[in-house]
Amino acid sequence: MSSSRKKYGAVKSNSQSGPTLRGHRLNLTQTTVRNAERSGRVKTLFTAAIAASCALATFCVTADDERAPLSVPVKILPSSQSNDAQDEMQNQAVMQRPRPQPTTPGGKLPQYQLGHHHRTLPSEAELNNPTLRLILALPAQPILVDATITIDGLPYLMAREQRIQQILEDAAKPAPVVTQVSDETENATEPDATDEAAASAPNNEDAAEDSASNEGNPEEPSNGEADSEENDDPADEETEDVAEEEDVAEETEPEEEPVAAPTVPEYSLPTTVADRVRRFVAATGEAATVDEVRWLLTNWVDGPVLLMLNDNFQRFRANQRPVFNVLDADRDGTISAGELANSVTAFEKCDFNRNDIVEYTELAKVASNPDQRKSKHSGPGKLIFRIPDVRSSVAMYQRIAARYPAPEPGTTPLLPRFDVNTNGKLDADELAVLKIAKPDLSFTIAFNTEDSSKSRIEVTAAGSPMEADATQSISLAIGGTTVTFSAVQSGKSDQISIGAVNDGYPILPVIDPNEDGRFTIRERRGLIDSLLKFDENLDGSLSKNETEATIRVCFGLGPHVHRELVALRQVNPNSKTPVVAGPEWFVRMDRNRDNDLSDREFSGTEEHFAGLDTDRDALISAQEALDYDRRQKQSTDTTESTTEEPTETPTEETATETE
Repeated sequence: MSSSRKKYGAVKSNSQSGPTLRGHRLNLTQTTVRNAERSGRVKTLFTAAIAASCALATFCVTADDERAPLSVPVKILPSSQSNDAQDEMQNQAVMQRPRPQPTTPGGKLPQYQLGHHHRTLPSEAELNNPTLRLILALPAQPILVDATITIDGLPYLMAREQRIQQILEDAAKPAPVVTQVSDETENATEPDATDEAAASAPNNEDAAEDSASNEGNPEEPSNGEADSEENDDPADEETEDVAEEEDVAEETEPEEEPVAAPTVPEYSLPTTVADRVRRFVAATGEAATVDEVRWLLTNWVDGPVLLMLNDNFQRFRANQRPVFNVLDADRDGTISAGELANSVTAFEKCDFNRNDIVEYTELAKVASNPDQRKSKHSGPGKLIFRIPDVRSSVAMYQRIAARYPAPEPGTTPLLPRFDVNTNGKLDADELAVLKIAKPDLSFTIAFNTEDSSKSRIEVTAAGSPMEADATQSISLAIGGTTVTFSAVQSGKSDQISIGAVNDGYPILPVIDPNEDGRFTIRERRGLIDSLLKFDENLDGSLSKNETEATIRVCFGLGPHVHRELVALRQVNPNSKTPVVAGPEWFVRMDRNRDNDLSDREFSGTEEHFAGLDTDRDALISAQEALDYDRRQKQSTDTTESTTEEPTETPTEETATETE
């Protein structure tokens, strides 16, 4: 484990008789409710709150007070405007008409939930409350999570309120006057002299051409003769009469009056929210209110302040476990000791192109073979919920309960732990308790738009062992499931986005040391040792419970969490070793670009290969190739120095003769 990681105490029950995270029901609370019903007492909100609070308290353990809160910086994502600009330039190069940009929240944010129940306007109490309570549906049990979110030190909802006030101030100012002058009017009022000259020029040229043609062709009749011949033709006389009548008609028609300049500017779409509000005020004749601007931003411009990621976002990844499916040769759901020992051979069979490199795509091709395994196409569904109201609690409870079916046919389903009276729904009393009960996890996410380096996500209370990389995310092991929490931001925004995905691929990122999507010969040699890290019970085999997929939860400033969750998690961000560049002959022989030469790639003799392979690992590394070239150079320099004639050193006799 990296030295930059910290640990916290493990989850355990405060009472020996209380349930653990893997418990199916809250028996203590159920017994309390049954005794109350038998005695004829009416269940009130107070008694329900006490019972539920006791039940939740048995699960929650606060982190050790002697240790500082675990904190990691917020990840700064690059701006997506540059990518959008490149796409727009490519589209314009291919298409004649540029692609229209979306103007409504549905077109701008297709990855997020924008239903009407997500567009409710906050109350006054909610505006000043930075804490958001969530339910995270883990495989064993759902847990309560509190996230205190601030933007520049203020509750996250206040950023939108400040923007609304600024919009109202801008809308109260007069709109900028844009003067538009019609081109037709300019041409009508100011005739161009060059146009008149151009109109008369063709007549002079025609006359010159006629005279020149008459001089060059003496046989042709003169103008007078031609005119006399044309006048003799009756058809030409009729044509001249018609032309004269048209000229007279044109002279008698009244002249058209000049077109006046437009007094109303051409209609254009509003470019700013203040412009929209200004037009709304002009149409209604009444000043806009804060609620109206808030509704406008929520429904027609940017969408709600709190953006929840779509339920089916990357859902297909939840059941993706290609390494497990490849190694589980007998398809019994367990990688036995024998299968584990044969893991290198199983990987080598996936090398379809025979380049000694096993790639992710090759593993996935074998794992998804329908002749070998029936794989599921979708994951368990929604993972994260907001505390609902009474109207939406029924639908939410059904979705949570669907994640905890009966372990065997005919047995009782594993109801969520928040259903105290086990009646299959969340009553108003139980919802009230959920809003005031002690959370299982508490986070503080502080976004700083002025200095993004000061933005951090911090765990303030937890009931599970925690370890985190200093530059990435916070990782918690809860009930056999690893959950990572992170935060991202990109630029300024008044929106908060939240998303959770079942990352899938529980083994693949861990066993790939440099996370390049390839397993070289040298990396496959350490495959068994990497796989044994998942063997929690040390029985020499790997079960599905020991290789559960990681659940990732992300908080974002702006609609950006989908950009972070779309990629697989990084497990070894600091383990990438610098690559040693080999000599030129080494690079030419290294056809698969793994920075090693195998006996298949080496074009020399076996004796020459053995001389280069100094560590006897059946591979010639780049460093061994450099060492060989250095030895050869030293040997050549030594040979050249010995073959040169030695310079004569002066002796005493030679010096005397010279004198």
